[in-house]
Amino acid sequence: MRLPIKIFILYFLLVFGYVVAEGKCNPESVKAKDIMACIHMSHSIIDGMLNDRYSVILKKENFPYGSTLKEGERLWMAYRDSKCKYIYESIYPGMEAEVERESCLLSLTYSRLLELIYIESSVRDTSLERLLMRTEWRERYDSLDAGTMGVEESAYFMKNCELVGALYGESKENCMKRMWVQNL
Repeated sequence: MRLPIKIFILYFLLVFGYVVAEGKCNPESVKAKDIMACIHMSHSIIDGMLNDRYSVILKKENFPYGSTLKEGERLWMAYRDSKCKYIYESIYPGMEAEVERESCLLSLTYSRLLELIYIESSVRDTSLERLLMRTEWRERYDSLDAGTMGVEESAYFMKNCELVGALYGESKENCMKRMWVQNL
């Protein structure tokens, strides 16, 4: 595992462990308010890490794609808000609606953080590649239809794939599929 990923994991474990130890989150509880407290705490940590990575990348003097990254970030926020609102509205007035919406925000924020780590360092999560080494999963992956995306999702993915294509030469098709799976 490369150094940036190791640092990220260590930082997350230290911060998460400290907050849980302080009693602000009870991961054993099944009460909605306790679940929400844990989700909020986790989201706050991941969102802070996301904002830090975003700022670090933009401040790099040798990073020539600042405007593309900014546009991609705006598109990601529109995608995140749209997808999580849809999830909330499809469950409301069910008791789980708020938990599902907040879980969606956490999940998509984490996915964006992983993407920014990739953009910054060319280190990406290789679990998808390892999974695709198995024939049955490769066939399913190859049959994915990225054309079924929503407008916000497609706009964000296209802009991000433009950026990683320019940085690392990843094909648009592979990038779109990778991001689609990463953001499920």
